[in-house]
Amino acid sequence: MTTSKTTSEITSAAGPFGVFVKNTTDRDVVGCSLKWELTNSDGTVSSLQQTYSNPGVLVGMKPADPNMIGHTSLINANSTKFLSLNPSFKAMFETRESQPEPLSQRDRDSLNRLEAAYNKQLRTTVSITIILDGVVFSDGEFVGPDTTKFLPRLEAFIDAKRDIATFVKNAVAKGKSSPEIFDSLDSQVKSPFQSKKTRNEEYDRIYDKYFKAFTDELQGVRKQLGDEKAMTYAQNGLDKYRELHKRNK
Repeated sequence: MTTSKTTSEITSAAGPFGVFVKNTTDRDVVGCSLKWELTNSDGTVSSLQQTYSNPGVLVGMKPADPNMIGHTSLINANSTKFLSLNPSFKAMFETRESQPEPLSQRDRDSLNRLEAAYNKQLRTTVSITIILDGVVFSDGEFVGPDTTKFLPRLEAFIDAKRDIATFVKNAVAKGKSSPEIFDSLDSQVKSPFQSKKTRNEEYDRIYDKYFKAFTDELQGVRKQLGDEKAMTYAQNGLDKYRELHKRNK
């Protein structure tokens, strides 16, 4: 993979906190979790992590713009992507990769600040281990030790969206009116308890967060486009949701 002088400046500033991840499979990667373990001069180990995901395909979504089909995954099949601890590096790299041009003074100042902060941290660091802690493919398969708990967070995202879509679909089938459906969703969001309870506290917390966010999003669609289109929007792609599953060892 070749890089321009500008993109090379970005990767240089990111240092060990920026990595190229190569997908050698024939499936798209829609999410991954990276972890940096820093061993300090006093023997202590600190951990830093970053997660990236474009999970639209997992919840039945497809690009509205036909030109974006095949370009919405995190890492396409048989391709490489630059990922970084700080998302700013990734964003700047991708912008300059698609539109090669010199860095603006604002971007250069931002790079210098981030690089200075990293260099300060590296003064007491004697070694760094970079771990690809979890990867999820477009068919829902998950691979990795997942010490960062990326999988339950992603499961919560998918389940919350699917549960709302299923609730709306079932309510419509029972002849419930749109106001009744929205009132019922609102009552769940406003309840003093979480929408879902399992034995995984992290999952429950994230599920509750997304359940409320998706309900608010649906209310926004209702306000802009009306009840009928909001009901359709809620159920879009329900038959195309994909189940997350860990690779069999």
